[in-house]
Amino acid sequence: PALTALSESTGKIHILIQFDHIPSNAEKTELEQQGIVLLEYIPKNAWIASVPQNKIELVAASAETTFVGSLQIQDKLSPNLKLSEEKSVIQILFFEDVSKQASRNLIETYGSVLEEPQSQRIPWLAEMPGSLIQDFAGNDIVSWVEPGPPPLVTLNDGARSATGVDTVHHAPYNLNGSGIVVA
Repeated sequence: PALTALSESTGKIHILIQFDHIPSNAEKTELEQQGIVLLEYIPKNAWIASVPQNKIELVAASAETTFVGSLQIQDKLSPNLKLSEEKSVIQILFFEDVSKQASRNLIETYGSVLEEPQSQRIPWLAEMPGSLIQDFAGNDIVSWVEPGPPPLVTLNDGARSATGVDTVHHAPYNLNGSGIVVA
C-alpha cells in the first residue's frame, strides 16, 4: 500500500538505518537538525528512523552509514498472527512520532478501535478482518502488530496455590488471621 498518514502530512517515512558506530549525542543532534530522528535502536548499530523523503539519498551516501532500507511488512507482523477472513482482535504499536489521531484514523479505515492507550508505547487494541492485517501493517506509521490478549477466564480455584498462601497456614508459620484487626 501507499505510504499514508505521516508521509503524506510531513513528507517523512520510517526506514532502517545502520551506522558503522552508535551515534554520539552530538551526532544525533546534527541528524535531528537535518530532520532525521532516530526512534528505536536495533542491535548492531541500527535504528528505525523517521526521515524526510528527500533526505534518504543523503543518509545513504553518508560515510558513517552502512545500510539503509525500508521496513518490510513481515518485519512488522508477529509470527503468531492468524490471517484469516474472520475478524481478529489485535494489538498495534505505532511509531512514537505518530499522533494518536493519525493512529485512530488508520485503525478506523480497516476496522474498529477497542481500546486507546494513554501512551504511544502501549499497544492499541483493535478489531479488523484478518484478511486486511497485512495491508494494514504495510502502512508506514505502523510499527508492530500482534494477536490481542486471550479472553479473560475465571481462575479462582488455582489462585491459592499460585500465590502460595497455603504455605503460611502450616508450620512453622501457622497463620490463620486470628487476632488481626483491619481498620
